[in-house]
Amino acid sequence: MSIQPDFEKTLVLVNSAQKGDRRALEALFERYLPRVQRIVALRLGWKLSQFATVEDIAQEVLLKAFQGLERFEESSEGGFLNWLSRCVECEVVDQSRKRSSQKRGGGNVRRFGDFGSVLLSSIFAGSSPTPSQIVIAKDTELAIEEALIELPKHHREAIVLRHVCAMGYDEIARTLNLASEMTARKACSRALKVLKEKLGGRLQGDT
Repeated sequence: MSIQPDFEKTLVLVNSAQKGDRRALEALFERYLPRVQRIVALRLGWKLSQFATVEDIAQEVLLKAFQGLERFEESSEGGFLNWLSRCVECEVVDQSRKRSSQKRGGGNVRRFGDFGSVLLSSIFAGSSPTPSQIVIAKDTELAIEEALIELPKHHREAIVLRHVCAMGYDEIARTLNLASEMTARKACSRALKVLKEKLGGRLQGDT
């Protein structure tokens, strides 16, 4: 299986970072940390503001993952992002159990929209935002976040894999143990339809 261009860039960065190139390491964190945080938060059913207290954990796990990339067998950007997110998720769950007496979301809490409109731009990339939509992008991002958290887990995961990880339908079918690529395509379509219904008229011009 050939290496996708975006993932080839990642491998170059990882190789440089492993040799001590600080700029390459910073580029990797800039490329993956924000999106990994969003994915993990959604999978845990948290708002991203609740994730702020475990940001250090996410960074530490990503660093270990970058250092041990030889254990990774996929060859796509989406598969790599999903793998990183699973690594972080496992550690966050473990640490959260150990720190269950502490209140989640305390300290330097940040609003989901402060990280940029990743959900709006990735899930609804085909939409043409009006000027008023751009102005209220942060509020729209929060609305999408809340709607996603309310979705059944299988719908939320289908959207995360397809639109946030940007995985192909064949990869999604393997990841979710679905019968075929077509089954994965239908699952993602149904999930997106349910999400749009929950959002109602929050996205102007969306049909």
